[in-house]
Amino acid sequence: MYRAAGATRSGLRLAVLALALVLTGCLSTMSRPGGGGELAIRTDLAPLRAAGVETGAVVAILSQNRRTLTVPLVLDGEAAVATVPRLLAGVWQVRIEARDAEGDVPYAGTGTVTVRPGQNSSVQLALLPQPGRLSLTLDLSGFPELEAAQKARLLVQPGGTTSFERQGEGPLQVERELPPGSYDARIALYEDAYYSSKLIYESPWWPCTIRPGKTTSLVWRPQTGVVEVGGRVEAPPPPLPAPQLQLAGRLLTLTWEPSVAPDAAAYRLYWREDTLLPFTLLAEVRADTHTYTHDLASVPPGSLVGYVVTVVDQGGQESLRSPEATLSLP
Repeated sequence: MYRAAGATRSGLRLAVLALALVLTGCLSTMSRPGGGGELAIRTDLAPLRAAGVETGAVVAILSQNRRTLTVPLVLDGEAAVATVPRLLAGVWQVRIEARDAEGDVPYAGTGTVTVRPGQNSSVQLALLPQPGRLSLTLDLSGFPELEAAQKARLLVQPGGTTSFERQGEGPLQVERELPPGSYDARIALYEDAYYSSKLIYESPWWPCTIRPGKTTSLVWRPQTGVVEVGGRVEAPPPPLPAPQLQLAGRLLTLTWEPSVAPDAAAYRLYWREDTLLPFTLLAEVRADTHTYTHDLASVPPGSLVGYVVTVVDQGGQESLRSPEATLSLP
C-alpha cells in the first residue's frame, strides 16, 4: 500500500515537471536538437554588367553529403538574392551559377556556410569567369600523306601540350579545358608513336579565343599554298694565267695579271719548294695588289720551286689555280 502511494506521488511530480517544461518552451527545444535555420544568399551582378556580360537565370546549388537543393535567385537592383527557410543545420557547400541563354555557365562562385539551429545565416559570393573548352576535330581528307597519322598533339601557348590518338576509324579529335583568354595553337601529326622520327607534319601557329564557360568547336584542316623557287648560278672567278717570276739574288718577285672578275676581292699565292711536293699557301693579298716578293734565302740551291695564283670573289668563292710557274734556283 505504501509502495503504491509512493509511485503515485513520483508520477505526479514527473507530470508537473513536464508541464513546467512545456510552458517554458524548454521541452520543444530539447525535442528538436537538429532543428534548421534560415539562409540568405546574395551575389553582386554589377561587375558582370559593367563588363557587358548578359546573364539569364542565376541559381544557387546547396549540397550537403548526398543532399542537393537548387534555389533560383531573383534580381534585386544590381544583385541576385534568395532566402532559404528551415534549412537543415550543418555545413553546406554553396555554388552560385550565372547561366546564359544557352544554359552554359560562364560565371560562378563557390563557398561554404554554416547553418545553426534557430539562427539566420548568410552567404555572399563573387562570380568569377569559368573555364571554357576547346573541341578540335582534324579533317585530313585529301591529304594521303597525312591520313596515315594515328597520333597527334595539340600545342597551346600558354597552356602546354595535349596528346591524343585516333579511335577506331573515326577522325582525330581532342577536347581540352582552358581558362578564358587568347591563345596560340598548333597541331603535330605522328605515325604510331610520339618520336621525332615518326613526326609527319607540324602546322604553323594559329590564334584561338576561349570564352568563359563556352565550348569553342573547330574543324582543323591543313592549309596549302604555292611556293615559287628561283635561283641564279654564281660561278667562281675564272682562273688567271701563270704568274711571271723574276729572281734577284735570293728574292723572287711574282707578278700576275688582274682578274677580269668584277667582284674580285683578293688573290691567294701558293708555292712549293719542289715540284714533287704539295702546294702550301704563301700569302693572301688585296685585289688591288698584283705583285709579291718571296725571300728564298732558306731554300737550298738547285731546288725547282713552283708558284700558282688564285682569285677569291666577295662571296668567298675561289677560282681554279693558274698554270704553275717554275724556277730552278742557282
